Amino acid sequence: MPIPPELQPNNQTPDTYSETPTPVPESSQQTVEAEPAPVESYESVSRSTEAEIKEQAPDFMASSHIPGHTNEFLSLREKSIVQGWVGVAFEKGRAVAIKQAKDYNNPALLDEFHAALTGELYQQMIDQGKLEVVK
Repeated sequence: MPIPPELQPNNQTPDTYSETPTPVPESSQQTVEAEPAPVESYESVSRSTEAEIKEQAPDFMASSHIPGHTNEFLSLREKSIVQGWVGVAFEKGRAVAIKQAKDYNNPALLDEFHAALTGELYQQMIDQGKLEVVK
């Protein structure tokens, strides 16, 4: 699956995007109806995800390790970009998606991607056997 132009680094001019969200693979659109994870569990997942991102982006620091954190100020376009990385995480793996997010060179979007990887997406990836449980 080719990488959409808005997900490629150095291709961020306003002339190259639309406000139409990038389609997300069906597998990442599933919702998991489970009890919320305890804060301790969420925090350990958040910190391990932060460490995984730091392997490719050493200066990255998550803005929060609190459940439900999100950057509500993001535009529809920016949210669509993050959702595109979520789709890549399901299709090609977290490392590939993290590299794309890092290469985009936008700390706020990388932070939002961290929040997406840490929250509901984490449980979905475990349920689908794409990740092991962090203890």
